[in-house]
Amino acid sequence: MQKLFLFLIIFFLAGASIASEFELDEAQKKKREQDKIERALENLSGDNYKSFENSIFKFEQMGEEAVPILVAHLKNNKEDQKIRVNTIYTIGRLGAEAKGATPIITPFLMDEDADTRAIAAIALGKIGPGAEDSVRILVNLLNDENEWVRKSVHDALRKIGTKEAKEAVRQYNQKKRNNTMH
Repeated sequence: MQKLFLFLIIFFLAGASIASEFELDEAQKKKREQDKIERALENLSGDNYKSFENSIFKFEQMGEEAVPILVAHLKNNKEDQKIRVNTIYTIGRLGAEAKGATPIITPFLMDEDADTRAIAAIALGKIGPGAEDSVRILVNLLNDENEWVRKSVHDALRKIGTKEAKEAVRQYNQKKRNNTMH
């Protein structure tokens, strides 16, 4: 009986030790994951294209979980054009999973910087039908002075595909055809 009791005590202590090591491992895993996210965010402002692509891949792996992280990063760095454009682009790469970021991206369609407007349109196009709330603003940008912005908006409207978006694309294409015939 004493041997059984001693065995149970040793078994319990060993189990508690393993459990505390498991908890430590989980805490370490969370810390490592947080460090990877921080590095990925830092790479959104860097000049190294490979690091930038690796960051995008990291956020794509995270999927919808990445949206609030990227939105917070965008809000905290919206004055830096490079970070702003790269973060918006990265959000767009998440596709439909980034639907919740539409209200955050849409105001960037009115940015004074043409690159920011174009990338915001591209991102909304990648989000697709989930970006339908941005259609009215996108339609107005079909008259933007910048050709890249107009092309990006045209493509975004096609991908969003609402009735209003399709009609705007149809009218834009007709107008373009009429202008090239004269």
